[in-house]
Amino acid sequence: MALTLLYWGRPAGYGFNFLELVVVVWPSLSRWPRLILMAALTALMASRWWAFAETIRGENLSLLTMQTAAWPWETWLVLPGCWLLLLWAAHRAPGPPRGGWRE
Repeated sequence: MALTLLYWGRPAGYGFNFLELVVVVWPSLSRWPRLILMAALTALMASRWWAFAETIRGENLSLLTMQTAAWPWETWLVLPGCWLLLLWAAHRAPGPPRGGWRE
């Protein structure tokens, strides 16, 4: 499902940030943060498709992003936000099980 969302959500499959968010972060969230994350991902996916549609129509040559050189919001907000979510989820994840064949 995560890979399908990745290809549906992005006009080009050159990154796996949606896959990481769905696989790593999703299980560690409760109901309201999941809804907020889903709304944010849906808005980001819609902006990608909007930019792609504008490029097809010849209105704008943004191709796959709505960010501009004057305001690179995806680079300044989305990328660090995704990294922070991944670090937070990794911090909350349980460690490897104790014991094993050596103990």
